[in-house]
Amino acid sequence: MDNASGKRPIIALDHTSWDGNWMNRQHILSRLGERGWPVVYSNGAKFYNEISLLKPFGSVEKKDNVAVYHSGFFLPRNYKFKTLDRLAIKQHCKDLKKKAGLKKGDDFITFCFHPDFYPYVEELDAPHVMFHIYDLFHKFSNTEKKNSNIEKLINKADLITSATEVVWNETVKTKNLEPNIIYNAVDFSLFSKKSYYKGSAFNLIEKLPSPRVGYLGALNRKLDFDILDKLANRFPAVQFVMIGPKGTASFSKDGALYKAYQSFFAQENVHHVGSIKKEEIPGCIDLMDVTIAPYIMDKSAWAYAAYPLKINEYLAAGKPVVSASSPSMVQYFDDIVVNCNTADEWEDALKDALSGQGKGTFKSRIEFAKSNDWSVRVDKLEKLMFQMLENKYP
Repeated sequence: MDNASGKRPIIALDHTSWDGNWMNRQHILSRLGERGWPVVYSNGAKFYNEISLLKPFGSVEKKDNVAVYHSGFFLPRNYKFKTLDRLAIKQHCKDLKKKAGLKKGDDFITFCFHPDFYPYVEELDAPHVMFHIYDLFHKFSNTEKKNSNIEKLINKADLITSATEVVWNETVKTKNLEPNIIYNAVDFSLFSKKSYYKGSAFNLIEKLPSPRVGYLGALNRKLDFDILDKLANRFPAVQFVMIGPKGTASFSKDGALYKAYQSFFAQENVHHVGSIKKEEIPGCIDLMDVTIAPYIMDKSAWAYAAYPLKINEYLAAGKPVVSASSPSMVQYFDDIVVNCNTADEWEDALKDALSGQGKGTFKSRIEFAKSNDWSVRVDKLEKLMFQMLENKYP
């Protein structure tokens, strides 16, 4: 099955729920779908302890130019019995091909975003394999199997991309390749509308007194709650608005971090807003006076190697940004974002930003974000994909 334009069907694999917080996976795949690449997206077969009796067989739902595959409970994966587990993966891949409209011998692409899905990559046996490395998977894996899957994917992939140079350098060690970096970006179209979507989160935040300092993203062990707790104490008249899901399970056994987390959220000027839809992001950010990216930044931390998705979203709203410092933040954003290492630096940066002395101007922040739209990233990725299909890569 070949698209007349040469755009092959894509079967994409990752853990991220399509309807959850939008990450680079959804942004990339939805734009490829919009450009005419037929995309089927799957989170893999369900395990036996995850099954729902409502849907025995897999189904697809068209969303955002992508066919999102929903697994059924028929033939679930099994932790205990390898033969049954392999059979479940085999059946899942067979159904994915069917939903993609593929017949035996058809040309297609498997686009893998996470090493856990290597068994699916192997079973699908696509003529072309892509691997986008969006995280330092090896640092957050305590299993030899997962690290082995990373190496297998790197060796099997026809096209490898990563979210930053740090991620590439620490992960791609077995191939002598020039780095193909697809940085995170922003859906600038959401911010260029004349009026923003105003949901329940917007209404909640709007009722809080100014000034407001806002964070958007998951509330888990990647955040420096010790710094946040100190800042909330030092700025009692400032409302700290934390937007996103709480993930305390990731650090509840880390005594010091969990204690700082509890202390921070116990303060009267700290407010938690749950997960929001992507359409709500511009309106909620627009209500902030200052935006922050308060990550833990040691070499073992996620954010040390990351190009945070939310930075360009903050800038697209024209807001001053204060962030924890990292090689990526300094390399890409130092002219437009204040990067901090200590609580005192954070305090000074917040004072400046709240008084209108933050880095950049309203206009320059927006222009910076506009130049980092997802369409720019997918332009680059699409060029690499055509090179792969024409056997001109690497």
